[in-house]
Amino acid sequence: MHRSCAVFSCANRSLKNGNISMYRFPADPALCEKWVEFCKSDQITEMLVLQGVAKLRTSSFSVCSDHFENRCFVNPKNTTQGIYKGSIPTIIAGHPVLVSNFNKANQIAEYHAFDANQQDESEQFAERMPVEVLHNESEEVIEPTPPEQAVEPAPLPEISGIINPSTFDCECEQKSEYEPKFYAERSRAVGLVEELDATRKKLRESKKPYHRNKQTLQRVNESIARLKDKMRRYASEHHIKVDLDSSGGEDEEYGFPNVL
Repeated sequence: MHRSCAVFSCANRSLKNGNISMYRFPADPALCEKWVEFCKSDQITEMLVLQGVAKLRTSSFSVCSDHFENRCFVNPKNTTQGIYKGSIPTIIAGHPVLVSNFNKANQIAEYHAFDANQQDESEQFAERMPVEVLHNESEEVIEPTPPEQAVEPAPLPEISGIINPSTFDCECEQKSEYEPKFYAERSRAVGLVEELDATRKKLRESKKPYHRNKQTLQRVNESIARLKDKMRRYASEHHIKVDLDSSGGEDEEYGFPNVL
């Protein structure tokens, strides 16, 4: 089987480049998930989610040796000897345009992760802020003034640094609203794939007796045809009249209907 590299930025194939080595995805689910995350390929991610690690390992997709550091190889000078258990691809290689897109995808993912961390820290800060601090700041702003210097009271300045937790409730509700739907669709898809595999297996098993009986009937028809030829030769040699059409036809054969 000719294998191709599953990394988004790489176009290496075992057929085109004989100087590289291809490594199957690991059997450990946690380690395999890290490999898939590095590949940044929607097709590979979908295959892992819907069909599992076993299907991904038997597919034509692998990760080539260009994406592993030298310390990962058993022998860096001869990559065909394999890599150490637990190795993870970390080197981005391939066509310059694809590598650029690969880096942009990583930067976007890192930005979203950083933004999520900032929001979590803001929520924690708002929850830990003591109520006494608000009272103290209000007391410092409002001070009695002499009657002769009384002026129109100015509006209190907004206290900076106070974050209303309600501003984050909307995003949390959206996450809680969509995440169960995603897991429900994922479970349904996995169930349909398993049901389809079971149906295909059952169909293959049901076809086996049909094919066996069809082969047996074919051999019987061939034996009957040989016996008829033998009887004709015997009758012509001894000038005997033999009626071979009593069954309804000289070349009549029994057969099975075609099954797809």
